[in-house]
Amino acid sequence: MVIRRALEMVRTAPASCVWLAMLFVTTMLQHTAEPARVAAWLASSSTDLDNLVRDPVTVLAASLAWLDGAYWLPYVAMFAIVVMPMERRLGFRRWAGLGLAGHVIGTGVSQGALWVAIALGVSSSTQVSMRDIGVSYAVMAFVGGAACFVTRAHRRLFVATVCSILAVAVVVDPGVTNLGHLTALVTGLVVGPILVRDDQLAASRFFSTSMSKSGSGQSRSMALNAPMRSSVTARRAYHLWSAGTTYQGASSMSVRSSTA
Repeated sequence: MVIRRALEMVRTAPASCVWLAMLFVTTMLQHTAEPARVAAWLASSSTDLDNLVRDPVTVLAASLAWLDGAYWLPYVAMFAIVVMPMERRLGFRRWAGLGLAGHVIGTGVSQGALWVAIALGVSSSTQVSMRDIGVSYAVMAFVGGAACFVTRAHRRLFVATVCSILAVAVVVDPGVTNLGHLTALVTGLVVGPILVRDDQLAASRFFSTSMSKSGSGQSRSMALNAPMRSSVTARRAYHLWSAGTTYQGASSMSVRSSTA
C-alpha cells in the first residue's frame, strides 16, 4: 500500500518529487561534506546582491537546489501539503510559472529593499554578500496560489491568516528573508488566479461541495448515492419476490424506485 501510494505521488507530481529528491541529496551533502566546501557551494548559490549583479539567472536557479539550515523533513510536509497538490491541480507549466514568479519576485523585492537600506545608510554595506538561499519563496507562492482552491466561505479566513502570520514576522524581524516570504505569498495570491483555469476551479468547487448540506438537511453525496442504493434494494426485492418471500420494506422501495 505504501509503495503504491508513493508511485501514485510520483506519477501525479513528478517534478515535485524530483525536486524534493534533489533537496535530499544536497541536504545530505551539507551534513557530510567538508564545511569549507559546503560554505563555498552555498556562497556561490546565494541570491545576495553581489551574486545577483554578477549572474542573476544562474544564481536564482542554483538557489532552488539548496535548503538553508539543512533541515529536510519539514519541507517533506510542505511539499506533501502544498507543492505536490498544486502541481496536480495546475500541471507542470503553470505550477513552474507560479513557483518561479514567487522565487524571482520575492528575491527581487527583498534584495531591492536591502539595497535601498544600504544606500540610505540604514544597513551595513557588508550585507551585500549576506547569504539568501533556499526554496521557501517558491513554497510561499504555492501557498498563496492554493487560496484559489479553498472554498469561498473559508478563502478570506485563509488569506487573512497566512498574511497576518508573515506580516507579523516582518514587523518582529524586518529582515530580507521575512520580507521575501511575504512578497512571495502576495505574488502567489495575485498570480495564482491568472494561472488557474476555469475548469480547474469548477472541479475544485465540485469536490469541496460534494459533502455539503442539501436543502432537506441531507448531504448531497447521500442524495447522489440514493438512486444507487434504491436500485440495489430493488434487485434484492425482485429476488426475494421470485423466491416467494414477502419483504414489505423492499417491495415499497421497489415501487418508489420504479416510479421515480
